[in-house]
Order: sequence, then structure tokens, then C-alpha cells
Amino acid sequence: MNSFGGYVDNPRAETQFIARLDEAALLRMSERLTALMADKQLSGRGLGRASGVPVNAVRQIIRAEHKPSIGKLIAVASALDVSLDALLGDGVPRRFAEEVRRATDEES
Repeated sequence: MNSFGGYVDNPRAETQFIARLDEAALLRMSERLTALMADKQLSGRGLGRASGVPVNAVRQIIRAEHKPSIGKLIAVASALDVSLDALLGDGVPRRFAEEVRRATDEES
């Protein structure tokens, strides 16, 4: 289980989280995703099947073409058997992740 699992059900937290993913963070995530896929010997199509995320969406994530939802990121991370933190690398500051976790806990 990754540390961001609760955010899928919290639209406000998800919006804040996704807003923090700037172009540089998306590119770092794309590089990390490509490396993880190579380690697992998965193609975009294979990752789509394994994660349940549409192949076109997986390809857009790989190419850093748009900001994916947390649900899609969690599904991709889960299919790769890594945490969302590991997938994002240093794409999101830990301090922000902790802020969003607290907000999610308070709203629950």
C-alpha cells in the first residue's frame, strides 16, 4: 500500500496534490516510470493491462503530456509493485505530502 491511497477519495486533496506536479516533476516521474517499466520488462500496453489504466493514458504519463489523476498514479505504482513515493521520486516535496495526508485525515 502506498502512502497516498486515501487521496483518491478526497477531491480537494487530489486537486492540491496534482497542482503541485509541475513540468519538471512530470518529467522526473516519466523518467522514473520508464526505468521501472524497463526493470519489469513492461511495455506501455503491458502496464496498461496490469494497472487497469487505459493504454493511451499510460502513454501520456510516460511522455509527461498531462497531469494524471492520483487514482491512475496509484494503479500504475501498484502494477509496478512500488509506492507512489517511489514512482514520483522527488517530484513532490515530502512536506507537501504530509500536509495533504493531514488534510485528508481531518476531513475523514
